Amino acid sequence: MTDNIVSSMERSRRFLVVLSPDLPASRWCMFEVHLAQDRLHSAAGAGAGAKDFLVVVQEQPPKRRLNKTLAHILNNWTYLKWPGQKEGKAAKDAFFMKLRYSILRGGGGGGGGDLTPRY
Repeated sequence: MTDNIVSSMERSRRFLVVLSPDLPASRWCMFEVHLAQDRLHSAAGAGAGAKDFLVVVQEQPPKRRLNKTLAHILNNWTYLKWPGQKEGKAAKDAFFMKLRYSILRGGGGGGGGDLTPRY
C-alpha cells in the first residue's frame, strides 16, 4: 500500500490537503501530508513547490491535536476555509470559485497566494 501511495504522489502535479479534526489521528493521511511536504521542499529549488500545494481547512483541529507539520502549514500557508453549515449558497459558490482559481493559477502557499485571510 505504501508503494502505491508513493507512486501516485510522484505522478501528481498538485496536492490538495483537506484539514479536518480527524486528519491528525490518521497515520495514512499524515504520511501523505509528509510526502507532499517533502516533495514541496525538494521541488522548491527547481522553481516548483508552493504553487503545487493547496490547503483547505474544513474545520480546524484543536491546537492540542496539531503536530508540528500541521501547525507549520497553518502558520505559514495561505489556505481556503470551507464554508460552515450555516453559511449560504453564496459563500459556497465563492469557496469553489477561489478553489478553482487557486488550482488553475497554481497558488496556495508561501506568501503569494493570499486568496483568503489566515484565521
